[in-house]
Amino acid sequence: MSQGKIINRFIDADKEPTKTLTPIEGYEKKDLVPVENAMAEIEPPIHNLRTMVWTAKRNSRNPSDGLTSDESASIHLYTLEWPEIHQSVYTLLNEKLRSEKRSELQSWYSYLKLFLTALYKLPSLKKTIWRGIRGNVFDLYQEDFIWWGISSCTETMKVMEKFVGRSGIRTLFMIECINGKAIKSHSFYKDENEILLMPGTYLRVIDKWKSKTTTLLPSPPAYKNRALQQMIDENNNNSVLYLSNEQLIDDDMEIVSYYLLRNNRTLTTLYLENNQIGDKGVQYLAEGLQKNKTLITLDLENNQIGDAGAQYLGKGLLRNATLITLDLENNQIGDEGAQYLGESLQKNSTLITLDLSNNQIGDQGAQYLAEGIQRNTTLTTLYLYNNQIGDKGAQYLGAALQQNITLTTLFLYSNQIGDQGAQYLAEALQKNTRLTTLNLSDNKITDRGAVYLSESLQKNTTLTTFNLSDNQIRDKGAQYLGESLQKNTTLTELYLDNNEIGYKGAQNLGEGLQKTTTLTRLYLYNNKIGDRGVQHLGESLQKNTTLTTLDLRKNQIGDKGAQHLGEALKRNTTLTTLNLSDNEIGDRGTQFLGDGLQKNMILTTLDLRKNQIGDKGAQYLGEELQQNITLTTLDISKNIIAERGAQYLEKLKKKNKTLNVFW
Repeated sequence: MSQGKIINRFIDADKEPTKTLTPIEGYEKKDLVPVENAMAEIEPPIHNLRTMVWTAKRNSRNPSDGLTSDESASIHLYTLEWPEIHQSVYTLLNEKLRSEKRSELQSWYSYLKLFLTALYKLPSLKKTIWRGIRGNVFDLYQEDFIWWGISSCTETMKVMEKFVGRSGIRTLFMIECINGKAIKSHSFYKDENEILLMPGTYLRVIDKWKSKTTTLLPSPPAYKNRALQQMIDENNNNSVLYLSNEQLIDDDMEIVSYYLLRNNRTLTTLYLENNQIGDKGVQYLAEGLQKNKTLITLDLENNQIGDAGAQYLGKGLLRNATLITLDLENNQIGDEGAQYLGESLQKNSTLITLDLSNNQIGDQGAQYLAEGIQRNTTLTTLYLYNNQIGDKGAQYLGAALQQNITLTTLFLYSNQIGDQGAQYLAEALQKNTRLTTLNLSDNKITDRGAVYLSESLQKNTTLTTFNLSDNQIRDKGAQYLGESLQKNTTLTELYLDNNEIGYKGAQNLGEGLQKTTTLTRLYLYNNKIGDRGVQHLGESLQKNTTLTTLDLRKNQIGDKGAQHLGEALKRNTTLTTLNLSDNEIGDRGTQFLGDGLQKNMILTTLDLRKNQIGDKGAQYLGEELQQNITLTTLDISKNIIAERGAQYLEKLKKKNKTLNVFW
């Protein structure tokens, strides 16, 4: 390669004007003429032109790509170097293309018509190419710009470095082109894979970085995954991209980081769950996050990033200024990983939701996260369910809640918090003024822990949703919770599923229902309430004016309990959903409920699945609900209704057009 001869045209981007010029036009009206005729029109005449034209035509007698010999020769002539660089066609033409005086370009119109016609016939390349400058133009290239001259580029950074050198101040442009033209087959220098960009090419700066000696864009990954790159290309302008369940590995994340995080301006949400991404893959993603300016949601659920991966993400979060949701559920993250993420929370100012559920975080990890929460001013939602957090970890989190002013949602279910941990959190609830949702289900909390939490509810003024399901709370704990309902002024949803609450606890909760002014949903699935407990709840429903949903599934409720609920339905004015599935209600109990629904004007959903309702019960419902105008859903499937009962229900469907019946 005659490097000294052709080096200039690869590194002269610094000669491009910094302002927008008028369009290049007029040449398109010219007829196509032989290359020698086109060159003869140029003013002033070019030195030694006849010899150079003869050389170009001799070397272009059998052109490829469907070009004529004159069209091929016009490209060949462009690549020839005169003894003096300033006399070359390339130099002279680009001077005119970059000039404000468009009139000086007119004598080049015939050549430009031939040359551009040749380029248009060549296939357009969509790939990464390189161009350079010996010097620092970092501050000149901000958002977008136009190169008015014909731009010569190389296929690799290594080749470009031969022109600009490997030391000293220089700038490398890495260009993702969509219409580059490879002229190797028509060039004087056929050993070079020279790629041209058309005059007047518009470019946009996606990213840049500056070191002490070099300004350049990052190199595209050498690793290739055609299927992945195709998905990225097809969704290039979308704001949401799903790459879940694609068996992606660490090397694939280099592609994702490069094309989606560094060089994409539209993507806001990226789903990568259920892949095979480890710490190395997350390192690529974290590096991309430091440069990214659009992504707000990143989902990495169910991968294998581990503590090392969490460390990389922690560093990425320190510099990222856009991400608001990060899902790291089920990623083998332990206390060490929690430490890195906790440290990043202390300084990050954008993250709103962090999901660390189903990991291996213990008390020590909870401490690190708590320290992060104490200083963080943006996080509102933290998921830590199904980890290994005990009472000590709960103590750290409780201390953080007393100081944090932003967290509104905390999920801690399926840990080992116990009564002592519940006490620490209860103390925090008395002082916290922000938390609205707390989930402590499946945490081995007994009546003792329920007492602590109940006392805090009497003083707390922000909590609206409280989940204590799957614990070991009995009547004593329910008693205190019922008392707290009488004084609390914010709680709207209370979950007590899968505990050991009996009729006495139901009585206490019922007393709370009579006085509460806020509770709208009460869930008591799979307790031991029975008919006596339902009697107390039914009496409360007659006086309650807030509850809209009551879940009493699997509570040993029979006909007598159904009678109490039927009486309550006659007078209640708020309940819209009642779930009585998986109980022991028979035909007689169904009659009581039907009687209540004849007078009820508010209930919309009644679930009676898995009871002991037969044909007679179906008959009662079929007759009593024909005039009901509010109930829209009745589910009595999985009972013992036979053909006779089905006939009553079919008749009901015909009579009541607003009711959907399932059996």
